[in-house]
Amino acid sequence: MNFNKLTFFIAALVALFYLTEANKKVNEVRDEIAATPRLCPRSCNEHFKCNPFHVAIVYSIVNGRCRLFNNPCIFRNINCNRRNQCLRPYEQTTEEECRAACHSPCLMPGTGVCATFYSTNSAGDRVEEKRSFPNRCSLDAYTCQKGVAYPNYEVTEGLCP
Repeated sequence: MNFNKLTFFIAALVALFYLTEANKKVNEVRDEIAATPRLCPRSCNEHFKCNPFHVAIVYSIVNGRCRLFNNPCIFRNINCNRRNQCLRPYEQTTEEECRAACHSPCLMPGTGVCATFYSTNSAGDRVEEKRSFPNRCSLDAYTCQKGVAYPNYEVTEGLCP
């Protein structure tokens, strides 16, 4: 009876060894695939000069949070850049669906971001305002709650000067 237990134990060790080696190979292949740059056709050539003062809010849920874009032109340019980087484009959603994602808590620490907001005052003058936020999550929460948008390319790392 002990001989059977010993045989089973040795067989289990051999199987464990082969599984470990197979797992190492799988991890090596996975690392190699991850290190290989993806071929990205960079087929999107739709780069428009967008007016950041034109407001026609576009809503999208990005990483579970509501994001507002100033207008469809800016939204299309951002999605074009994402396609050229082999990233999935953002999907447009309704204001109601987006607002439902406004209240997620921001738990991410950050070094701060500076965003530029564009608006027109009551006299018809164009106003450009820079505001600092602890992180991108706090910026997105602010814009969602206030119903204002910022051009994605107008966000810089660090607090505003």
